[in-house]
Amino acid sequence: MTEEMSIPAFGLKELLELSFEIIPEEAKKAFNNAQQVDIARKANSARSWATRYIATSFGVGFLPIPFSDASVLVPMQVTLLGPYYSDFWYING
Repeated sequence: MTEEMSIPAFGLKELLELSFEIIPEEAKKAFNNAQQVDIARKANSARSWATRYIATSFGVGFLPIPFSDASVLVPMQVTLLGPYYSDFWYING
């Protein structure tokens, strides 16, 4: 039987940080979505957009106009799934 040898990775987070410093601003979100080294960075990104959606949904739901908020909240909830899927499908994919 051959024993598998494993070499621990090192320097990946530093490389990721340096990459974020040099890539264009427009590409940073896509780069963050694709990277699998720093999951905490992905989680912070997810918390950022989730907080915006939660605050907006609260504001819409807080308005005392019956039934009109459903026409706004349903598309917002569907839209909320897009960033979640794009940020985290690489983890399980």
